[in-house]
Amino acid sequence: MDFRPAIFVVGLLLATLAVVMCVPAIADFAYGHPDWQVFAVSAATTFFVGVTMALTSKTRDMKLTIRHAFMITTTSWMAMTLFASLPFAFSELDMGFTDAVFEAMSGITTTGSTVISGLENAPPGILLWRSLLQWLGGIGIIVMGIAVLPMLQVGGMQLFRMESSDQSDKAMPRAAQIASAIGVIYLLLTIVWAGFYWVAGMTGFDAISHAMTTIATGGFSNHDESFAYFDSAMIEYIAAAGMLVGALPFILYLRALQGDMLAVVNDSQVQWFLIFIAGVIVTTCGWLVLEVGEDPLNALRLATFNIVSIITGTGYATDDYSIWGSFSPVIFFFIMFMNVMGLTPASVTPTASIFVTGALAFITFSTMIVGGMIAQGPVAFFKNLVPHVPLILWPLMYVIELTGHIQKPAALMIRLFATMTGGHLVVLSFLALIFLFGPFAGNSMGKALAISPAWVGFSVFV
Repeated sequence: MDFRPAIFVVGLLLATLAVVMCVPAIADFAYGHPDWQVFAVSAATTFFVGVTMALTSKTRDMKLTIRHAFMITTTSWMAMTLFASLPFAFSELDMGFTDAVFEAMSGITTTGSTVISGLENAPPGILLWRSLLQWLGGIGIIVMGIAVLPMLQVGGMQLFRMESSDQSDKAMPRAAQIASAIGVIYLLLTIVWAGFYWVAGMTGFDAISHAMTTIATGGFSNHDESFAYFDSAMIEYIAAAGMLVGALPFILYLRALQGDMLAVVNDSQVQWFLIFIAGVIVTTCGWLVLEVGEDPLNALRLATFNIVSIITGTGYATDDYSIWGSFSPVIFFFIMFMNVMGLTPASVTPTASIFVTGALAFITFSTMIVGGMIAQGPVAFFKNLVPHVPLILWPLMYVIELTGHIQKPAALMIRLFATMTGGHLVVLSFLALIFLFGPFAGNSMGKALAISPAWVGFSVFV
């Protein structure tokens, strides 16, 4: 295997990263902070290595294969992370190698975890660099390079298929056009949300930084308290809307700009995603009002922001939802599980979501039964479960209605996966989560069931 095409692309990406490093260098210089020199040296080092790799590996007839795509997708993240960690390691924060790599990896992968404390006192360049890393990682670093690869006579569609899960083969004829169009949309959405944040009361610097991490669904903030620092309902609702926009497939925005104005609204996975989020918000809001005693408007504000943040994988927070009572951990565990398993529209295609969600529903259902038996013991578990058997029979009858008639368990499960949509299975698995895990909630189970009819109601639309 000829490694030169892969080395060439990684070098190109490193050179691009070096150019982006100049932005926080300019910010530090403008604020009069000496760390601009760290960014300048890091950018020069990264650019030298990247250009050297690209020039020494370029050939006349360079073609990328699937093997190259696998190699580039892996090595590019590793190389970008190592060089992106240089400003963290040599800034005035004086972070160790492990912490610097961790922060850089968390940014590029849009994970959102951080090892930095006292963010309010951190250099502006570092804060901007964290946001830029998540912004680059949100669009996909590979996609950045695809736009220019065809200009260098290097095919890029294989990389696009490796990096993105969107079904965009027929949206535009060329990989470069797809990547460029998505990049422009991504940039415009970031600018729009920066304007929204600024109008809502953020400073210009905070507005730009948070706009990048919102659209990227990354979660980095310039403050240790995250969005609780601003204590603004308007900012939180703007952020929730931005997280939802960033979580949807960007190829749908592209189709909308091409003339199909209802592409986003008519997409089945988007419809179910929004319905599911609405159901979780209503359920959580009801719990906060009934159990915690929150004001309805404040409960809606808390539920909307934190639910959207978790289910989109962003990671912003405005409150410690672990103190919301025994029911909230069940909900947040479930939506975290959905996000990890890739059940958001940005990561699952419409066809795949049916089978992935079906498998997840089966695994979730089985895990809850086994986990409950282990935690409470078989006798105690089923004893606590007996009062809720009539409620559990509802989703069972729902399954029987869908399949038409009762069959043997194996045949029933096969027919179930074949006939149910992803929405059916999400509703069924969430009901199972409430009804089977409910005994852990103790006396609060009644209140949980009191608000669960919202799920029964919206499932009628399945």
